[in-house]
Amino acid sequence: MTKAERLKIYESFFHQVNVYCITMNNEKIQDAVGLISSWSYAHRVGNGELSDSQQRKQVENVINKMKEYV
Repeated sequence: MTKAERLKIYESFFHQVNVYCITMNNEKIQDAVGLISSWSYAHRVGNGELSDSQQRKQVENVINKMKEYV
């Protein structure tokens, strides 16, 4: 996944979160916060025990879930 692809996913994801905030859809907002938490965890998981490719795969899995969220 390229940086441009990730950026497009992030932009779409954040726009959708904003829409759910405006419409006060708490269930979807909670889902989004869960994805953001998973994204953060994927960046720090393993404490250096995972290879770069393993960690990158975990991050990309969460990014794909963000893409599906939209």
